[in-house]
Amino acid sequence: MGFEQTLFKKASNFLAKDRDVQCGNILPIFIQPCAYSGFRLQKLLGLNYSAFFFRYSNNLGEMHYLKSDYRALWVGIKKKIRDDSDFLQKAQRDYMVRLKSFRAIQKKVLACDPEKISDQQLLAYLKKLLEAQVEMVGLGHLLEPISAGIEAELKEKLFKLIKDPKNFGRFFSALTSPSKLSFLAREEHDLIKIKNLPVTQIKLALERHFEKYFWIQNGYGGSVDLGMSYFEERLKTDLSNKTDHSQTREKRKLIGQLKLNSAIVKYLEISDFAVAWQDDRKANVLRNISLLDRLIAEIARRLNLKKEILYLLGYNEVKSLPELPKLAAIYPELKERTVGVAFYMDSKGDTPITGKSFELLQEKIEQSDKELVLSDLKGMTAKPGTVVGRVSVCKDHNSIGKMKQGDILVTSMTRPEFLPAIKRASAIITDEGGITCHAAIVSRELGIPTVIGTKIATKVLKDGMLVEVRANHGVVKIIE
Repeated sequence: MGFEQTLFKKASNFLAKDRDVQCGNILPIFIQPCAYSGFRLQKLLGLNYSAFFFRYSNNLGEMHYLKSDYRALWVGIKKKIRDDSDFLQKAQRDYMVRLKSFRAIQKKVLACDPEKISDQQLLAYLKKLLEAQVEMVGLGHLLEPISAGIEAELKEKLFKLIKDPKNFGRFFSALTSPSKLSFLAREEHDLIKIKNLPVTQIKLALERHFEKYFWIQNGYGGSVDLGMSYFEERLKTDLSNKTDHSQTREKRKLIGQLKLNSAIVKYLEISDFAVAWQDDRKANVLRNISLLDRLIAEIARRLNLKKEILYLLGYNEVKSLPELPKLAAIYPELKERTVGVAFYMDSKGDTPITGKSFELLQEKIEQSDKELVLSDLKGMTAKPGTVVGRVSVCKDHNSIGKMKQGDILVTSMTRPEFLPAIKRASAIITDEGGITCHAAIVSRELGIPTVIGTKIATKVLKDGMLVEVRANHGVVKIIE
């Protein structure tokens, strides 16, 4: 069997299995290094992810995880925690040590003028930042299986204690609410403090704020050059502390009221720890994306190539690139990827799939989507509440602008760049996500009723549909 046939078979076998999918504005050069970190868990756990699959077409990208990997990793993580109650804290400390080795190179890239460095130095910096992108997720890649595993086991344990099923969603949401603010909430709180300063102090404080948060609207589709003007304009708006602390208060109350045993309380502590780490992990990734994008823009300028096409480079393609001019040789192949490309990734690397093989894999996925039945959706409560409203499906940041005040935001997964749409939403519905996901964190902070993990919301709900979100029960009812 030839290489292409073998690759196609591996990808087909992967797609035949039960998967989780992240979808949105994601591109190979930014997301695939993050995924590669999943193979580095072997040294920590004796286990790692077996493979990933990526699909890019129509300006959208998908990253596919195997649920069997989640289950196997969760078993391994539980064993480590049983053997050492500080296992996760030690893993996080190791994660932070690894990051420190890249801080110096990030400072150099931030301080340099990319136009004045040599081709050799430019490529070296790019490779270093790609390796940093791997480590920005790094050992934190164990958080996804923790979220999935704890969610399933906590539900099972709590079902036995919460006698009234009508209250289950609200109680579960409160018990798994994070104790620490997300970086998005912290940024807004910091901006409020600046607004309340004497006029003479605001300019300097805002400059420092910009240096701290210039990356906050970045995503896996690239960086967003906010500039000082973004923060200056927000200072003129009606900023207010909208953080909803009600679930945190209810959490403390419920732990005593339900007489939760030490095993359940330990799970809640692990969940809280994972939420905070995952949020820090995302912030680290988004900062690094700004620096990566800066170097990619200079490479595109220097070689007279389109930056958007260089985004379609795989992680291993860049790592194995001997010199910058060699990009010109593979540029025609990269241009072909603009119509659609998939990557199969295992511990040996990420390999592109194009042409007929890509089309066949595309058909497999699309056929699976067509078999979905339009019906009421079920997911998990992230933030309780009941809302009736019109659907606005936002699959990427380009569709955020259509969101009207009071619309119900429907998306695969929310990301920081979705914040303007989130603030206009009366409710949120997502395909993916668990108790540590971005939508769960932000919806609780802002008090927006949210149902996560429906799997099919973006595929069966359409713009303008009238739906009732019964977030207490994790149900979305289609009215018309």
